[in-house]
Amino acid sequence: MRNRKSKKAKKRLPTEGCGPEAGRRDKKAAARDAALHLRLIQHGTHIVELYKKFFPEEFARDGVDYGSFEGVLGSYDRFAELVDNRLFPVHCFSAYDMVWEDTEGALLTMCLCYHSFAPFLWYNRGQRDDPTFPVERLIVSAAGYGDAELRPPTGCRFSSEKLQEVCWKQKGVVSRLWLAAMALLGGTGNVWLDVTEEEYWQAEPPEWSEGAIEFLAKEFKEANRVGDQVNEFFAWVGHDPERLEQVKRLLRRAQLPEKQRARVAGDPRPFAEALGALL
Repeated sequence: MRNRKSKKAKKRLPTEGCGPEAGRRDKKAAARDAALHLRLIQHGTHIVELYKKFFPEEFARDGVDYGSFEGVLGSYDRFAELVDNRLFPVHCFSAYDMVWEDTEGALLTMCLCYHSFAPFLWYNRGQRDDPTFPVERLIVSAAGYGDAELRPPTGCRFSSEKLQEVCWKQKGVVSRLWLAAMALLGGTGNVWLDVTEEEYWQAEPPEWSEGAIEFLAKEFKEANRVGDQVNEFFAWVGHDPERLEQVKRLLRRAQLPEKQRARVAGDPRPFAEALGALL
């Protein structure tokens, strides 16, 4: 589910009436449109190059309409729509005021969409940074068992490293418990999965560049794969009491005495690569 930012392009009012006043309005509007037309061409050369690079067939077919500011902006929007449909969620350039007020800045930076991979899973992620809210309860409640009894051993604390070690030894879908826990805690290392809505609104937007597009596209593809696996885990738990008990047993085993340091699980591979062993 994508949450669109509330910024919208300014609407230009049609010229009304006639006579000298109407004529002056016509000239002002024409001058404003001409200035925007030139700024779009001047500051959008990198967009044209990115269009050619990532969507050569579409660029060869449609090109860029330089005839008017509407044509140029429409061409840039087609590029953004292709990115949104094929690579990662992003707004069109005409969807927010900056393109009118700061054309250079609007064409320089991406206006990314906030993306939620699983509404039923992420709705309580705001509790992940609450030190008084037990991690185990967060996981169990995300599976739909908010009132389930769960009593971790006294004097112990939850260890994500220990849970990882425990889950490596499991077979089947239950082994994804560690993956689900990392997704809930924002610990996957993936920029799309880990960001909260609050962090999204506070973050500086990335710039339009070849490297940024490739990185965000790769991360978004991986995030979809991980998100699907996490969703399948919670669907597997469903409302099956036996599976819930299995999850609770693993969570109890993912405990360490308060003063004991966690021993890192013995798989040194990066998260995305190591994930393949679970799937």
